Amino acid sequence: MESWGHTTSATIGFIEETKEHVDEFLQSSCNHPAAFRSDDTRGMRVNAVSCSVDTRAIAAAMDDAGIDDAAQAVSPLGGGCMHDVVVVKLERGGRLAAKCAPASDADMLNTEANSLEVIRATETVRVPDVHAVGVYLGSAILLMEHLPDATAAASAWNLFGTTLASLHDSNAGQAYGFESDNYLGRTPQRNTWRKDWVEFNVTCRLEPQVARATDSGLLHSREREVFESLIKHLGDILPHQPPPAILHGDLWSGNAVACGPEIAVIDPACSIGDRWCDIAMMRLFGGFPEEAFEAYETATGQRACSERIAVYQAYHLLNHVNLFGRSYLPQAIGAARSALSC
Repeated sequence: MESWGHTTSATIGFIEETKEHVDEFLQSSCNHPAAFRSDDTRGMRVNAVSCSVDTRAIAAAMDDAGIDDAAQAVSPLGGGCMHDVVVVKLERGGRLAAKCAPASDADMLNTEANSLEVIRATETVRVPDVHAVGVYLGSAILLMEHLPDATAAASAWNLFGTTLASLHDSNAGQAYGFESDNYLGRTPQRNTWRKDWVEFNVTCRLEPQVARATDSGLLHSREREVFESLIKHLGDILPHQPPPAILHGDLWSGNAVACGPEIAVIDPACSIGDRWCDIAMMRLFGGFPEEAFEAYETATGQRACSERIAVYQAYHLLNHVNLFGRSYLPQAIGAARSALSC
């Protein structure tokens, strides 16, 4: 993924006054076709953007961020599953990244920006700088640093494991939750503060996912009983007061990108909780190189507890049931049963 940037009013005066019309639509990484709005280019050259992107809104965000440069071209950037992500090439050679969404999704981008800032403040794991976030000309825009592409060496994953441990060791207070609710994908994620980690996982994590799946008809009664049993016995599986840690919250392999000699993380959904939540997600959906886990365990002097990992994976897999359907249900039930059998 590439980094994003700012713009002043000079941005509106894009160097090209003609519009480049896109005749062939592309599909986004989630396989959802969308239409390109050629009437919104304002003279910016657009390279087959696979989405409905209002370049005037991007220009307004750049102006709000105070970037003293003009935008030259926009092209799609892979990875935007729910929202469109584009690279903005600047006249002076720099680049920015812009995540674009309907105004109705502004809260999703605001909470993502907040999570990025929380991680950045720890000075541990690299994240893209946030330059601007808000609703501009009717579109929600998150304008960020563009991260240069690189091939990750083993040393980069070693460093990532170490810096992730440092993130988890950062001062996180004495409670579990977060300063605001946020989103795991499109799923609202409740982050009400709790002093008890088991209570937090019951009321803010597992129960909402089970209720959501049940209400939508994705979870049948016998299947629901497995998760109800997990909730009932959660106090026998999870510690009530593990050391609170700042969590990325959605740390699958697609949200870790090679950037020069290091690994950067994107798309966080932060909360304060048990450090092993992030490790559990890292073991799902493609996984991470073993060098990262080895460096993490060396830095912390701890090894993952399998039953805790299984609980946290059950949560993410249930969320995937709610997002993508019942194909993830066997994995979710397997994780819940694994936690119960430990």
